[in-house]
Amino acid sequence: LEVTEVFSGPELSRIARAVNHAARCAIARRSGLPAVVARDLVDRGNLPVLQALVANETARLEENVIVEMLQRFKTDKSLLEQMAEAGVLPSSIARDLIVRVSARVGDSIARRFALPDDTIQSLMEQARAEAMRRYAAVTNREEARALASEMYRHGELDAFAVLNAVQFGNLAFFEAAMAIRADLPLENVTLLVRHGGRNGIVGLCKKAHIPNLLLEDILKAVGAALKMDGKPNVPNNGGNTSH
Repeated sequence: LEVTEVFSGPELSRIARAVNHAARCAIARRSGLPAVVARDLVDRGNLPVLQALVANETARLEENVIVEMLQRFKTDKSLLEQMAEAGVLPSSIARDLIVRVSARVGDSIARRFALPDDTIQSLMEQARAEAMRRYAAVTNREEARALASEMYRHGELDAFAVLNAVQFGNLAFFEAAMAIRADLPLENVTLLVRHGGRNGIVGLCKKAHIPNLLLEDILKAVGAALKMDGKPNVPNNGGNTSH
């Protein structure tokens, strides 16, 4: 079942619905597993089946199927962490996983050390924020835009999140976040960040309602990120970036 090529997608679906979990594990490991078969495995498979499916980098997992996996095994830390590390999740699902895994970390700390609730909440928020920053730091341009939109819908795209992202060198997320906060086209924001110099970025920060106390930190971080990206730096004493 793992390697034979004699079955079509519909035939594999029928088999996945009828066989035992061991056979489903073999199907889950198939190269190029179709989305319809993956859906049947998620509907009927046990935890090892789902783990094999997540480990299969060639399997096609649609967003609604991933959501169902989360709903069925939302208390299983090993599967949550495996899914979080898979690197192929839609941003909204990755965000949800980050929240859940951080909550489990907080619960574990609470049980082990009997810490006060406010201390646990603070630690959970720190863990979640750090996880979000790590995710933002490795996304490509499209994923960065999707994650910024998702965070905005949840009221989480604050000025510190924007600063943290650019301090990690993620210009794509910074530009997407600033475009949303400033209500400007992303293309315009990209031009301002990469070619507008200090004055352009200062104006952008004002439009995006970035507090003045963070302005110099953002200018410094943008300059460093541009330098890493092979672009000219942002001057600290006014004027446009030279070319």
